[in-house]
Amino acid sequence: MVEVHLPDGRVLSGPRGTPVGQFFRLIDRPEAPIVGAVVNGELRELTFCLPMDSKVQPVTMGDADGMRIYRRSLTFLLEVAFITLFP
Repeated sequence: MVEVHLPDGRVLSGPRGTPVGQFFRLIDRPEAPIVGAVVNGELRELTFCLPMDSKVQPVTMGDADGMRIYRRSLTFLLEVAFITLFP
């Protein structure tokens, strides 16, 4: 089991190797969607699996890093659409 320590003092626990996004499903949704996380001081995607107890801070689209993550995702989506339409 691993423990996730959130900035508001809450502690969540789950199986080792669980993606950080699964833990965010257990908390109240913020105003902006969560698009990433800062895990032990490092920016990570929501599919990052937690190998040990960690301090985790959600990154939303309201944050500068969150907007960069969202913009980059849209860029990849546009690239795939372009390649599909214009092979």
